[in-house]
Amino acid sequence: MGGRKKLRILAELRPTAEGFAGIPQETRLVFSSLLSNPTLEMTGLINSQNRTLRRALDPTSTETVTNFRRIDLLSKFVVSNRPPNRRKSIVTRYLENLFGIQTEELGLPIEDFLLSMRSIVGIDHRLTVFDSREFHDFIWNNFFSASLSLDDFDKIVSGDYRTIRPSWEAMQRTTRFVGDHAISPRLNTRDFDFLLAQTPFPGKLAKKTRMIVRYHDGISVFMPHTVPLPFARTAHVNSLKLNAPHATFVCTSAASRSDLLKLCPQVEPRAHVIHNMVADSYFVETAPVERIVDLATKYMDPSTSPKFQRLRDQSRYYAELNRPPGFKYILMVSTLEPRKNHLRLIQAWEWLRAKHIPELRLVFVGSVGWHAKPILKAMNTWQERGQLLHLSAVPAPGLRLLYNAARCVVCPSTAEGFDQSGIEAMLCGGVSVSSDIPVHREVYGDASIYFDPYSIEDQANAILSVIADTPAAAVRRDSLRIRGLAHADQYRQSHVAQKWQGLFEQLAGGQ
Repeated sequence: MGGRKKLRILAELRPTAEGFAGIPQETRLVFSSLLSNPTLEMTGLINSQNRTLRRALDPTSTETVTNFRRIDLLSKFVVSNRPPNRRKSIVTRYLENLFGIQTEELGLPIEDFLLSMRSIVGIDHRLTVFDSREFHDFIWNNFFSASLSLDDFDKIVSGDYRTIRPSWEAMQRTTRFVGDHAISPRLNTRDFDFLLAQTPFPGKLAKKTRMIVRYHDGISVFMPHTVPLPFARTAHVNSLKLNAPHATFVCTSAASRSDLLKLCPQVEPRAHVIHNMVADSYFVETAPVERIVDLATKYMDPSTSPKFQRLRDQSRYYAELNRPPGFKYILMVSTLEPRKNHLRLIQAWEWLRAKHIPELRLVFVGSVGWHAKPILKAMNTWQERGQLLHLSAVPAPGLRLLYNAARCVVCPSTAEGFDQSGIEAMLCGGVSVSSDIPVHREVYGDASIYFDPYSIEDQANAILSVIADTPAAAVRRDSLRIRGLAHADQYRQSHVAQKWQGLFEQLAGGQ
């Protein structure tokens, strides 16, 4: 970019507070990678999904405020990030059941009213400064530690951060359209050249700031029956309508770009594809079976694991995992929710156990998501027997061992925007078996075996073709493992970061 001034980029960090799922992981990785780019000046935007945050430091007075006052304000801001410690009353639960609504959809009337008035009058929401010098633990553990290595610690905690007061959901609820005119909260972003939003964004920016929307998928629109609340669909549609006239969209795959263009064909010249990046902490590492069993027992999800009446029952349960013929398992890494297709995988696995491999176990890694009751019910009996294990919050060092030791890693989703688990598995020397959907064909190429996501028999046969104890299956496994390691390398941070660099150079040049 020659002698040009650094581009100033404000990067939304909202998803980073949401655990181990794909969008939070990728948000952390992209921010960290761009933070290392000497041609860019990166600032993280700390905004909340559903909480109104206290203001941090006024950017015009950060040098004059006393040290005591500075720390006090920042400490209060940190407290406002904590989820409220309250339970729904009996009356609230009754009304939700009676009317079929969730009170979260209604929002806080006073907050929404004030936010709407500011939008109508045209009062900007100013950005305040979060000075992280005394709050390293808050920045690292709340937003970044789930994906990044300690090598990134100093860079992250010494970064530049801004905050906004209104929650993302409140901004969504108060965005309105009068004909083609949008009434929406507006941020005072005049100090920045770009805002990098992690989903379609419910707000307007200063005139000099261009919006870049990271477009992960259109699932809330095309498969609204699989998302937790109707609000998700409405929010997606309204924000797309707000962003489409001017924003640049960076899609996670050609498949997600295709969905975007079905909704907003006018953005075609401004819709790019940059695939997700995968953390450098995924690489080939092997471990003895005892270590794998230790991981499986250590990270059992406490909300779903069997409840033991006596300590000896628990000891017997864990001892069974180590009994011959050993801990042989297939693995799926994903939040438990309908479109991820856990139920059909359970049925395919049951068929494999009944017909071919009675000792085969099934391991799920992921938190419990929405509409998960049928999945949990199907899991329950098998969990009691120690044949199906549900783990959660497994860090990358443990997950790469689980990927490597699995007979195969199954990616059975009916819809995805990218699906990182298959790529992570390949980088760890695992073998991927995937549903035959466009995004899997695009992202995994010839490094996976594919099956019809709606056919239990087809899925079972695809899995069997790579895990059976036959010479043909062994050859297929070795071939997939070699192809996977070579294919997945293109998704490493350093390679994908170059594509982001090229995009910013292109946009800086006015294209």
